[in-house]
Amino acid sequence: MSNLFSGKPVSLIEMLDAREKRSYKQKDLLCKYPNLVMVSMTMNIPGEIKNSEQLSDIFDSMLGRVKELLVPDVIVVNDANIKTGREAFLLINGDAKDIKRELVKLEEESPLNRLFDLDVVLIDEDGLIYQVSRDDLKLPKRLCLICGKNAKECSRSRKHSVKELQEEIERLVINE
Repeated sequence: MSNLFSGKPVSLIEMLDAREKRSYKQKDLLCKYPNLVMVSMTMNIPGEIKNSEQLSDIFDSMLGRVKELLVPDVIVVNDANIKTGREAFLLINGDAKDIKRELVKLEEESPLNRLFDLDVVLIDEDGLIYQVSRDDLKLPKRLCLICGKNAKECSRSRKHSVKELQEEIERLVINE
């Protein structure tokens, strides 16, 4: 394997803690900017290594594409490079459903783009955060990188090994 998956291993506790902190950060930013739409950007990386120099470069490239897609409406960008993986929060002046449609197109544009979660996040009048989903827009579900079936079902059932997924990601990076 290349250096794609060389980095510091992350425990399940660290991943859960990062997810909780991300949720607090989303809520904090949306409370500060309640009239804006948030795009929360992370990567779906299987295994214990969630961040490496090469993964970070891939993230930077996609972040640039997302900003380019949403210009001139991006108001605030908050980006973090942490052990549990890169994450970015973009606050945008626009319609949440339109933004989600554009992001789904971008996710589906190339197999490598499917490594990203580009979530559209809003806050309601009760201060609860929620996401605009593909289902909300009657868009097709995300497909598995390996077999092309429903990605959530494959993930839930652990249909493919971490090694298989990492090998497919490496192949995508090499061919991109």
